[in-house]
Amino acid sequence: MALGLTERQLLDAEILAADGTEFGDVEAVTKDADGNATELLIEVEDSDPDRYVAIPIDGLTVTTRGNDTDLSSEMTMEDIGSLPDAQIQ
Repeated sequence: MALGLTERQLLDAEILAADGTEFGDVEAVTKDADGNATELLIEVEDSDPDRYVAIPIDGLTVTTRGNDTDLSSEMTMEDIGSLPDAQIQ
């Protein structure tokens, strides 16, 4: 699917900042016409009410923590906060 992970693994992943801070959980995978994953829709950690943003797959790297497979980004929480809200479908 993307980054050597299946769609299920992407949906189970947490998104982490470079310093290990958790951004949020993957809620959905956006695909192009060919079925390739292009973006991840994430629920931003500790947002109230729940806030969702889309982040591009490009720039994410796979990180393994124990038995968990997560995704690391170079983005900061400030970067995430500046992204437009996305709608979950």
